[in-house]
Amino acid sequence: MAGLWHLSGAQLHDLNGNIYPGAKAYFYEAATSAKLTVYQDYGLGTAHPNPVQANAYGVFPAVFFDETDEFYRQIITQSNGVTIPGTDLPVLPIIGPSGGGGGSEVPVDANSLFATGDVMWKPVSGTKAGWVRCNGRTIGSASSGAAERANADCEHLYLYKWQTYSNTLCPVTGGRGASAAADWAADKPMAMLDLRNKAGFGLDDMGNSAANGFSGVTFALGNATTAASSGGTAMHTTTVNEMPSHGHALTDPGHSHSTGGNDTADQGSGKGVKNNTTNGSTGTSTTGITLANTGGGAAHPNMPPFMLGTWYMRL
Repeated sequence: MAGLWHLSGAQLHDLNGNIYPGAKAYFYEAATSAKLTVYQDYGLGTAHPNPVQANAYGVFPAVFFDETDEFYRQIITQSNGVTIPGTDLPVLPIIGPSGGGGGSEVPVDANSLFATGDVMWKPVSGTKAGWVRCNGRTIGSASSGAAERANADCEHLYLYKWQTYSNTLCPVTGGRGASAAADWAADKPMAMLDLRNKAGFGLDDMGNSAANGFSGVTFALGNATTAASSGGTAMHTTTVNEMPSHGHALTDPGHSHSTGGNDTADQGSGKGVKNNTTNGSTGTSTTGITLANTGGGAAHPNMPPFMLGTWYMRL
């Protein structure tokens, strides 16, 4: 890796505040007079002349070291070659991003940065610089008339979404053409993913075998193992099949009706009267009582505890 000289972009002054136009910085191997190669770029591709000269305002350009050199010596003079007091430093460490030698030409780990297409949720509303909201509206070029953002800085995200998501998920106005670059050049707007009122869940397989955690779930779009698929509902009306099997206790003891009376018959003159009395019951019967229906059949909330915010996608 490369290390940046600590006086890069700095302006030197004397004790009276006067600048040193055209000052010269000499670089050597530590504690020697052997000149050290320094560079104009972080990639160490183009060497500086040695000495490196400040401009008319006394400002030095960016100077880069090869970290493998580890240490260096500097001497800074006025434009006439007179050494500026206190600037002859025989041993200075080369300090770069890693603090060690060798490595990549990237000053920070790219994996620690947000990349195009990365998604972020924040408990805020409104836009965010460098990001676009995942609200189903469109992005495109400055001439596209896109509803969410029409700007040249959308190009990388446009190409990423075109190649990553289907036209069902991120439709291109007028239909997709031969390539992402062609649609961008044709000023066709493309819709963002629509994450309004949606939470995120892991794919059912996610590089492993399916966990079958979505068994029986109906998807509005896609399926359990396809990224950006969606489903679920905020309200739900319970069906008869979804109700727990149950009964309602009802006791009907039944009841009976008693009967009775006299049976009188004329046996003829002088033969007397015979009385017959009959007592009995009609038997036991039920009333036929039934329970009336109740409940309105309305949908019930189907939401867990939640907090609202905004889903963003990196440009």
